[in-house]
Amino acid sequence: AASCACPLRGRAPVPPQAIMAPRKPASKPKPPRGHYTVHARDTRAEQRARVVEDVRRAAAHCRSHSVGVKAALATGHFPEATRGKVAWELKRGTSDDDSPRDANQQLLTNAERLKLASWVLARADVHDPQNRHQISVKVRAVLAERHRFNKTKKYGKGTIPLNTPELNHLNSNIDLSHTFFQRIYPWWRARGIDITEGVSRAEEEKRSQKHREAVVENHFFGEYGLERELIDAGVMDPHTKVIKDPRRLLNGDETPQPLDVPQKGRRAKVAKRKGKAARQLTGGNKETVTVMMTWDASGWNYGVQLVVKRKWATGDMLIECPPGECTFDDRVDVTRLQTRSCLPVHSAEGMQTEETFLHYIHRLDEWISQRSAVEAATGGEPIQRPVVLMLDNHCSRFSDELLRKTSGPAAELGIRIFTEESGTSGFLQALDQFNSSFHRSYNKARDAYKDAHLAVHGHPLSHLALADFLGILGGSKRLGVPGMWFSWCDRYDIIKAWKRVGIAGNRLCPQLVDRSNFVDQDAELAAARRDASVSSPGPSSLAEAKRTPPGLRRGSLAAANAKLQQLEQFAKKLEEKAQAPYDPSRGVLSLSSDAPSARQGGTGSDDDSDAADGDSASPVRARRRLVQLSGSFTLRDMWGEKQKRQQEAAKVEDAAQRKKAARLEKRAEDEERSRVRRDAFVACKDVCMCAIVPCPWEGFMLCDNCGNLKKGWCKKRECVKWRKSPVSVASALVVGLESGVCASGAASDVGACP
Repeated sequence: AASCACPLRGRAPVPPQAIMAPRKPASKPKPPRGHYTVHARDTRAEQRARVVEDVRRAAAHCRSHSVGVKAALATGHFPEATRGKVAWELKRGTSDDDSPRDANQQLLTNAERLKLASWVLARADVHDPQNRHQISVKVRAVLAERHRFNKTKKYGKGTIPLNTPELNHLNSNIDLSHTFFQRIYPWWRARGIDITEGVSRAEEEKRSQKHREAVVENHFFGEYGLERELIDAGVMDPHTKVIKDPRRLLNGDETPQPLDVPQKGRRAKVAKRKGKAARQLTGGNKETVTVMMTWDASGWNYGVQLVVKRKWATGDMLIECPPGECTFDDRVDVTRLQTRSCLPVHSAEGMQTEETFLHYIHRLDEWISQRSAVEAATGGEPIQRPVVLMLDNHCSRFSDELLRKTSGPAAELGIRIFTEESGTSGFLQALDQFNSSFHRSYNKARDAYKDAHLAVHGHPLSHLALADFLGILGGSKRLGVPGMWFSWCDRYDIIKAWKRVGIAGNRLCPQLVDRSNFVDQDAELAAARRDASVSSPGPSSLAEAKRTPPGLRRGSLAAANAKLQQLEQFAKKLEEKAQAPYDPSRGVLSLSSDAPSARQGGTGSDDDSDAADGDSASPVRARRRLVQLSGSFTLRDMWGEKQKRQQEAAKVEDAAQRKKAARLEKRAEDEERSRVRRDAFVACKDVCMCAIVPCPWEGFMLCDNCGNLKKGWCKKRECVKWRKSPVSVASALVVGLESGVCASGAASDVGACP
């Protein structure tokens, strides 16, 4: 039937149709490449901002000139506006150019968004950047404050009701969506606010609080600051404030250098089993060497000190460089502006100690004298003494011998020490500006050393030891590798580092210090705000308004008129406050609502009061430790200060020892007195032997637990607990059986004992 040409039951044959796959639904066209980039979002946000601005200006033009939408757009002054948007803006009935929102369902008003951006940037400036969760919580607080303000005003004039997205966010504990943050940052940038999202860097809170203008001012121009130290040492002219010889201003600092530690960064992908961590064996050595370096302001690099973790000096602390290369030969290299000397020392922990630092100071004094002699022999000027050495206030700088030799009237060395405050080396110490360059140069030289070892010996270096570290630093004759110490910095790098910390050539320039990470505001702005706050008119309370002004007689007509004027000012202030519109910065978006804690307050300076220097006693702030003092050792007379504190500590210790001896003597007397009383009681316990009527020990009892004599049972907590224990009952029963008397004293027969 299927092959029959005749139709079945009058139906025409159905032509065969090809088998076709089902049609896919029409998909949304893909956006062009780069549509979701930050630049594209910023471009669209700027476009929307221009549209909103032109629409509002066109609506204002229609209202002010009493013309239609078409006539306003025909002027050509509003290129981004359209007839429909301008008509909708006129229909809304807005009479001013500053509309609360750009869209009806916009989360936060325009004013709140601008205040929120100011708050976010202010928190970032004080080293407290806010993440998305914290911003979401703050937005919820802003909405709650606006809702409270609306209820206070009974949703009358000046209120802005919350829309649906704002109510949803206010009544939930969920953070704002990713889309909100994708849109609000371009919205802010389109209005000229330089803000973006990024990754924060962890920083110690105590060190962060030192990033203040007061710290810089105290470092350069304080009572024991750098300017007074240079003038007192004869390095700076007191009238012109010009440094006479930059060679007399030095800076020293230590930096830890690991021998062979894998560098941080992105690691290459490797093949591994699924679900199992892949471990790769390496020949690293985490032993760290403390490297002590010293520069001067003229660009000279003095010798290096290496503090290694050893209990005694070993044979691997020797350096042999290849022929023709620079080596540590204790020579003064005038061409390279450096002293080619190395001082390897050892300590138990591989860190700078009082002994190792004193050893380095003696060698530095020799290097300065050696350089002065060479420059005088070549026709130059010798280096006059003393020189000023700037250091951090590490505990190794405060040994008795060092303070005696570098400060005070009996100073033996021609080196005066000046220390920065703790936590300020990042912006006040020259060597700290280029320590990272030293580490990078060492890493490159270490890789070259390993390559040379592979080329010479035919196998890679499995373990980098201390001898290899010295070969990297000073050169290896065996591998033919030059030392990196002689080329890691030059005179340009040294002078550039000095400029970064406010010392440019022969002048002090504190304005060159980088203040981008400072937590306090600009000094001129602070002074202007302080002056404005001083001249604030009007009384702040009703009691102040009713008070008689100073200089007027109470009850006089002039005093009454002055009080009336004060009351009028106070009433006017209350009226303005009651009629004031909602301001988000007045409450939750002000920095006063996020005030730092008490331990974060203050200027962060170590020398902001006399009590901090130990010159006077203060009931609020105790005297600082010696290692917490900064500035000039000579102007402070640090050696005399330490001797005075040692004498005070000796007096306190002597007084404590005397009190302890008196306490022990009194305890011995009390014990002897108790022993005499106890013996007398025992003698009269059964039969009175003192022949005194009445007996003085009548009614006394001897506690079997503590041994004290009491009238009645001993009521100490431990003694009461002991008497109720089975051990006490058993001991009392044994004593009664041995003496023939019951513990209760009722009868002498065991059978009659109750």
